[in-house]
Amino acid sequence: MPKYYVFSGKLKYVVNSDYTMDAVAKAMDAYFTKPNVDWDDLDDFIYVNERGFLSDPEDYCTTDEVIDYLESEEEE
Repeated sequence: MPKYYVFSGKLKYVVNSDYTMDAVAKAMDAYFTKPNVDWDDLDDFIYVNERGFLSDPEDYCTTDEVIDYLESEEEE
């Protein structure tokens, strides 16, 4: 299972996942279980990389795309 580095604003997580969007969902879930965090702490984009935080992002999505993805997961 690949390791993904997910980062955006104050969010910075390393997660194991089979897919990029699942890695983002896991990172968001972990981030929002912490106290005193808010969507305003994030950038407009969430970046994903398999090489580390200091490497150029290999993929990205908008926070709106993540919200849509998370909401679709809840409906299933």
